[in-house]
Amino acid sequence: MAAENETILVVDDEPEVRQVLAGVLEGKGYVVLQADDGDIAGKLLEQRFKELGMLNIKVIISDLAMPRKNGIELLKMIRQSPYKDVPFVLMSGAVTRDELMNASKFDPDAILLKPFSATAVLQKIERALETREGKEIAKLLRNKSP
Repeated sequence: MAAENETILVVDDEPEVRQVLAGVLEGKGYVVLQADDGDIAGKLLEQRFKELGMLNIKVIISDLAMPRKNGIELLKMIRQSPYKDVPFVLMSGAVTRDELMNASKFDPDAILLKPFSATAVLQKIERALETREGKEIAKLLRNKSP
């Protein structure tokens, strides 16, 4: 599934959740960057983009409920940025219908419910990558239509 050295950003205010996710992802060959809230993640992304001239992150996995900048605010910021097409997995332990409706406005590629298994994490990453690829193909086809 993972190519060697592909990078995933994990954003969660719970260190244990970040550590579990990092362990699963590193075990599959990913390089994992971590941030403990959406504000820090946003700054990390902006700095990385500025330094590299590209984002070079395969997927972002973010918790919904966090201090300072929550997952939906991070998703909104990303979708309005030069790296708006990065696949985004939104996770939550208890998501309400209203939160899902609000999140859907900003186009998450997958939703991961806590508690989760390693298999579920990897499946959601695959789904996010496939969803984003499908959206890119559809956009190309729309742009080529007469």
